Amino acid sequence: MIPLIGILLCIYLVFKGYEIFQIALCAPASTARSTGIVLGIIALISSVVIGGAFAVMFISSSIEASPPSLLR
Repeated sequence: MIPLIGILLCIYLVFKGYEIFQIALCAPASTARSTGIVLGIIALISSVVIGGAFAVMFISSSIEASPPSLLR
């Protein structure tokens, strides 16, 4: 159950990165808009990478380390 909650939080992190990008994209036209778009893209990419890393850690922690043997 805990890994499932962790994976859902990783998905939430990606949506928040996308939300930051959308806020920057919808800002009024000015010189700060281009800076906001760059920061939004960085936030989106970093949230995908960080969320993916945490998802892999949650999934790998719930899987047994050694493969099951049929000869036991």
